[in-house]
Amino acid sequence: MKSRARRIVQIVAVAALLGAVIAGAGGWYLLGEERRTGRIVAGVLSGRLGVPITVERAVTRGTSLRLSGVRVPAVSGSPVEIEIGQLDIEGGVLPLIVPAGRRLTIVAASTSVTVRDGVESKDPTAAIEALRSAAATLLRWPGAFSLRVDGGQLTRAGHTFALELTGEKTTSVTLTLALLDAGARALRLTTQSTGSADDVVATRIDFAADPSRLTGLWPASLPKSTVLTGSGEVRLARGGSMTASARLTAGDTTTAPVIELTSHWDPAKVELVVTRYAFDSGRDVHLEGAATLPADGRPLSGRAEGTIDGSAVRGRAAYGISDGAFNGEVTIEPFDARRLGQRLGAAMSTEIAARTLVSRFTGTARGPRPVASFDFTGQVVTTPALAHLPFDVAGTATIELASDRAAAIGIGASTLTLSREGRTIGQVTAASRRGGLWPIEIRGTVDDASGLAPLLPLPVRLTGRATVAGELGSTSPLVFRGTVEAQLSEADVTAGGHVTLTGIRATVPVSFGAEAAAAGTMTAERVRAYGFTATGVTSSARLSGGRLLLPDIRYGHYGGQGGGWMEASVDGRPTPMRARLEGSRVDLAALVRDVGTSAGQITGHAHYVLTAQYTTDKGLAAVVQLTSEGGGEVSIEPIQQLLDSAAVQAETTGVLHQTLQNLRVFNYESLEGSLTWNQGAGHIDLSLKGKKRLGIFPGPVDAINFRNVPLTVLARTLTRGTSP
Repeated sequence: MKSRARRIVQIVAVAALLGAVIAGAGGWYLLGEERRTGRIVAGVLSGRLGVPITVERAVTRGTSLRLSGVRVPAVSGSPVEIEIGQLDIEGGVLPLIVPAGRRLTIVAASTSVTVRDGVESKDPTAAIEALRSAAATLLRWPGAFSLRVDGGQLTRAGHTFALELTGEKTTSVTLTLALLDAGARALRLTTQSTGSADDVVATRIDFAADPSRLTGLWPASLPKSTVLTGSGEVRLARGGSMTASARLTAGDTTTAPVIELTSHWDPAKVELVVTRYAFDSGRDVHLEGAATLPADGRPLSGRAEGTIDGSAVRGRAAYGISDGAFNGEVTIEPFDARRLGQRLGAAMSTEIAARTLVSRFTGTARGPRPVASFDFTGQVVTTPALAHLPFDVAGTATIELASDRAAAIGIGASTLTLSREGRTIGQVTAASRRGGLWPIEIRGTVDDASGLAPLLPLPVRLTGRATVAGELGSTSPLVFRGTVEAQLSEADVTAGGHVTLTGIRATVPVSFGAEAAAAGTMTAERVRAYGFTATGVTSSARLSGGRLLLPDIRYGHYGGQGGGWMEASVDGRPTPMRARLEGSRVDLAALVRDVGTSAGQITGHAHYVLTAQYTTDKGLAAVVQLTSEGGGEVSIEPIQQLLDSAAVQAETTGVLHQTLQNLRVFNYESLEGSLTWNQGAGHIDLSLKGKKRLGIFPGPVDAINFRNVPLTVLARTLTRGTSP
């Protein structure tokens, strides 16, 4: 290469190198200038907004300012961290420095908001004051701006939401925030804040949320209603003072629950005081009360009073945030378990009602086995299974709670004491078995059986004791299987008269909603009914589906034998008792002696069939069909008195005397009769056919017939005043 050409190449190379050096130096200068400008802008923004802000770079282009790497760190106990990839400010730097009368348009791109867990929060009073100070500083800024966030996102507990945000600053500040979960709206929040000369900041808030989509943001301890909407106003004053009022609606129907409340923050006591709240759900639920929510570790507490489904409700409760311990008391008048279960979303097929229920409770919601203990009393408690037995209850119960939902998963040793009219009836113990809620083992003792008398379908007086043992498999539907054992010295039943049983021993299997067990036994030493007596009464027995069944009754009376069946219900049926009894070889002479008749005697044996039922509206109805087994003799004492009377002795023909003599002792060949009892009155039809002489010739009297004779008349005539 020629020297001239070589020199030209060298000059070009040196020039290029010099240009590169100059360009690099210029670029380095410009980059440093962007960073310096970023630091300057960050300082201005931090001062204007009252929060620490860092800016990686800032570039001005005419009246536009572009910020890159904007970051608001989570400091001073705040769990929120904000990062903005690019922030365009239309209006330049001057409105930031001299904002009066100037307006900015701000657009943020690549915005990321992270809500962190485990951040130690500052004192609530200080946090309220910091929020008020930041809001007041922004409101005092004399400029105006509009804000838009494009393509933002918010992350909490590993779940990310799409974020949309717009804002407008004039004399007030308006912000609209929207969070989307998989394209569906999870939250929309609008706020409008205004300031005053004394630096009080008032903010109007409107929001709509779908708690089921706010994963990580919605508290796990609160129910997730379909839609939650609300509005309110918050006022922040110097010194950490705050007052708030709000109205919240859970759901989107006309009967959706509505909560209205007013509250204030008490800096001296470090607690949020809800001075009044009102909870309404349709026309059937209205509760009012107050609450206190301390922020220094003391338990939360509240009270309520109102009506739920027509029942008056009063209650109080306290809950420890630090240890999960809770306690309280609730009174419900009247109480209806099925209605309350439906209100709480738990189906119950068993009806339990009480005039008044008072329950005091304690427990803990923390740990692997949350438990609750109850001390409760109920007045005039009724249930269809015990329709005739309203009683008072008092008891204690321990319930193991589910850790992830409002449900009972086990019952510890619990005791229920039953009483009526101030007299203790018995005691029942209960406890879950097999590591779960069901089945529940039930054991009960009744030391004074007289308190159980209303259980039976007829008026009755009981003397003795009873026990029950079994398993409760469910309450919805009711499933119970067990055994009742009773030892009664006496039972006196009133059903158109008195039926008295003595020396009763019973072992009766009981089942509700479960397959009936093998039959038990029932025995009674003696039964006295309407003047008649039976001994050695036995039967198999079971109580199934609210019916006491005695299918094979056997007994002896007056030298003969009897048997049949009876059923009695204890579940409120309109016909609570039915029976059929049949007896044979009844010695009529022994029967008459036992009844105590002095006006007549009868010999022979009889067979009878008795059918009876007792209804709640008409009482006892019974029919007895009676036939003789062979013949016998009837002797009527009043006729002898007539024979000895002066009138008969003075009769000269002798016809009257002979007629009465034939009736004085009547030999019958057959006897047929029927006795009916209905609505408190009884009548008898009786026909005695005279015995023939030598088997072929008519006797002196062919027959004696009674038609529709009232039992009261017959009793006065033939007995010593004993009336059935």
